[in-house]
Amino acid sequence: MGKNLTGPNRLIKLSPLDRSIIWQADINPVIEEIGQQTGTPIGGFQDSAEDQDGNAYFPSSFGHTILKVDVNGRPSKFYIAEPDKLNTDVYGFGGLFTTDENVLVLSDGVTGGFVRFDLSGPNPSEPLFSKPTNLWTEYDTVLDCDSLIAPPKFNQTIALCSDVVNRNLSPHGMITGYASGDGWKTSKYIGAIPVEFGQSPDVWSTAQFATPEGIYALSSALPYAEGTFPKTNGTTLVDITEKVVELLHSSKHDLLAEILNFESLVQSKDEL
Repeated sequence: MGKNLTGPNRLIKLSPLDRSIIWQADINPVIEEIGQQTGTPIGGFQDSAEDQDGNAYFPSSFGHTILKVDVNGRPSKFYIAEPDKLNTDVYGFGGLFTTDENVLVLSDGVTGGFVRFDLSGPNPSEPLFSKPTNLWTEYDTVLDCDSLIAPPKFNQTIALCSDVVNRNLSPHGMITGYASGDGWKTSKYIGAIPVEFGQSPDVWSTAQFATPEGIYALSSALPYAEGTFPKTNGTTLVDITEKVVELLHSSKHDLLAEILNFESLVQSKDEL
């Protein structure tokens, strides 16, 4: 992976209310500048998140770099990894989210953990790298996420990662769950939801999104089998709220009560 990182790169902010483009950011000049600075090609931008001030953060999956795009659509360098992590053959930053406390959290396949930046002060904090505990031994694609969300339904103490690479639980990947009780300074793996939604057998879930009350998985038809492309009637959203609640309430993961005081944050299972 990450062999050919050429091509245009642009982040577009849209208004769903009036269906207009707020700004378009051509990030190629910044990418070229970083490439000249580090001698490493940068690419694979696929997810973004906004802080409390409206700035967008746009990480590269290959090259371990984060760009910042301000409220006027002007891109700049935010974070460039240490030289030993600038490996374009290894999947790095994938998904990310910001919390209500203005903390930026990213999934990092290079270190197999989370990266945390505190954006609440006048200047961002140094990155905090931390690996989740409670992982199963055979899990070798930890936090190789296509996307990462922290649903407001659980006060952003739970993160869901789209893992389309690992096929141990399902031929079409899984949605892995992590929990944190200290603002994502530390975390624990809490289990996984196989991508088996009763649709086309070739449907994958490359992203999830959340409303205050629900969690939904985006179903994508991806041509992972050579020479084939699955047939679907359209891209659909699957309500996975109950699956996530079942994961959190399962007896196998009673550790949640200890690290999150979980029962005080969500309704009882009978009420959901």
